[in-house]
This record gives sequence, C-alpha cells and structure tokens, in this order.
Amino acid sequence: MSDRRTAGPLGGLAHVLVLLASAGALGATVDIASRHEPTGPLAVALGAMLVGCVGSLVLIPSRSRVLASQADELRRKGAILEATAYAAERLAAPDGLERGLDDALARLGAATGVSRVYLYRNGTDPEGRRTMSITHEWTAPGVPPTTDDPENQDYPYAVGFEHWERAMSAGRPVQVRRSEAEGIEALDMDSEGARSVLAVPIFVGDAWWGFIGFDDRERERVWDESELDALRAAAALVGAAIRTDASLRAIQEAARRFRTIVEPLPAAVYLDGLDESASTLYMSPTVTPILGYTPEEWIADPDLFPKILHPEDREAVLAANARHNETGEPFRMEYRMIAKDGRVVWVRDEAVVVRDEHGRPLYSQGFLLDVTATKLAE
Repeated sequence: MSDRRTAGPLGGLAHVLVLLASAGALGATVDIASRHEPTGPLAVALGAMLVGCVGSLVLIPSRSRVLASQADELRRKGAILEATAYAAERLAAPDGLERGLDDALARLGAATGVSRVYLYRNGTDPEGRRTMSITHEWTAPGVPPTTDDPENQDYPYAVGFEHWERAMSAGRPVQVRRSEAEGIEALDMDSEGARSVLAVPIFVGDAWWGFIGFDDRERERVWDESELDALRAAAALVGAAIRTDASLRAIQEAARRFRTIVEPLPAAVYLDGLDESASTLYMSPTVTPILGYTPEEWIADPDLFPKILHPEDREAVLAANARHNETGEPFRMEYRMIAKDGRVVWVRDEAVVVRDEHGRPLYSQGFLLDVTATKLAE
C-alpha cells in the first residue's frame, strides 16, 4: 500500500510540504478572502486554490462567521502540514531519530491541538501474541504522561484491541471516540482521560512497526481525510527514519567487528557506501603505508576514491563499481592509484555487497592489496 512507504528523500518531501502550506502563504490567502465581502471572483479563486492544498474544495461564502470558521480550519490544516514538513527536515538530520523525534512529536502535538502524541512499538510476548509498548511521548502543559504506566509496556493487542491490530496491520488508521468505545478500550480511555484517540500505523519497509497516536482530552474529535493524509505522511517519515537508523547501527556494529579482525592484516580493509564515488564508511589503518592517506582522510572526503584513481584507469574502475552497486555482483579488479606522495600504486581490489536480514543492500565490504611489486616484475 502506498501509505506504508516514503516516496523519496526526506528532505525532498519537506520541501514539497513547505511549498504546499507555508504559514505565510496560508495566512495571507485567508486574510485576503476575509477582507473582501461579498465574495468576489478573486476571493473564490484564492479560497478554492487554498482548500485544494489540504484536500477538499470549499466555496467560501460571504457571511463572516462561516468564513472565520473556515479560516480557522484551514489554518489548523496548514499547521499540520507545516508540522509534517518540520518532521521531515528534523528526522532527516544525522541525529534525527535520537533527538529530532521528540521535537517532531511536539510540533505535531501543537499543530493538531491534541493532549498527547506518542509512539508505540510492536513486539511479541512469550505466547506469540503481538504486543505494543510506548517508546516516546509528548504531552501538552498540565497533561500527565503515560510512559511510566506498566500497562503501556508489552500489552497484547489480543486483549481488547483486536480491531486495532486488524486495521493497522492492513495500513488503516484507527479512530475511537469515547461514546463509541466499549470494554477494555473504554476503560483505557477513561484511565488516561481521553475523549478521542487516533492511531496511525508506522511501517518500516513492508513490516508494520507500530503506530503514532494522538489523544484529545477535550472533545470527541473526528479527523477528516486531509488531516489523516498529512499524519500518514508523518508516520511514513518516522518509519523511514527508523529504517535509516537501523541501517546505520548495523553498519556501525559491522565496522566495530571489522576493526577487531582486520586491522592486523596486511591489506587495507574497507566498508564503502553504495554510491557512484564509493564513499568510505570505514577504512583500516593499513591503507596509510599503501597510499599515504589516513583512514580519517578517506572518511572525511567522500570523493577521495575517484580523485586518486589513475587517469587511464578511472573510467573503467568507476564503471565496474557502478555495476557492483547496481547488480550486487562481486567486484574484482587490479588498477592503478596515485598515492599522496605522487607514487603510482597498483592495487588488487575485491569487494562484495553486504545485505540485511531482509535482503536489502547495506554497503560494500572489501580490501585493497598493494601488488605494485608483482606488476613491476611482470
């Protein structure tokens, strides 16, 4: 389903959302419409264009009270889109999941006007039932947090929340109002003072990871499709950040294990990103006596590898590297590089693509061996 995935880079999505609903543009359009009564062609056109950005077309009438109500609704929807854009920018940062997530939840909470925003992560209990556990929470001033409640850790969906599991595992959000809740669900809402609850599923890749929830303690709220679309986008951003963080942690752990094994070896062992310049994620210290550059220099300059390829070999090496990245086939090649002191060094380069448990490519792992003496002897 399309709402389970991000459509592209997080930064790009942020840019699109800002273009759709920047605060200045939203406020200016509403103000223009509100100052021209009765409604003229310009006001109707501006109103139609503005409302289209948030998912529905509304003809703004001339009565001030109705116009003001619609203006408030549009401002709120625009604020939600802006908060989603902010989340995209914040979660795209290097520390996005570690530090940016709390900021993103706070911005979404303020924009939606709810009492709480929180994340729950799925797990499995000893009986094999899917469970939910709270991991992050934002609360409005004066609203008590729920993270310390033991009932919010490892709670099985099968005990009163079966329809949540059915809906969200299929990619559908859940809306619950207190007047419609029954049994354990009603007791849970009463214990936390919630009048309405919205839960939007978070997917990491194709796997249902958990959900982002919104509690309103003031009213039994009904979320419309334009609001849900923006919050689905926010959930997708969180899922993308979780996936990126997991990949980075896997790379860091692999690098740690690598260091303990490969640093004593005579070959320079490396981990490279799967990009056209083979940017270095890790390089063993053995590379310094071979080419003169330290591991820190390799990591600091993502274009160092193509820069120091011998001009006569550069095109062929980069083409072979591109095939390696695209197809996953092993890389094996002997070619020349220019050392820091200007020496021409022949190296044997062999690498394989390392994948995660789902078969997705993570990075390229290989070694460089100085074969200059052998080449000169030939």
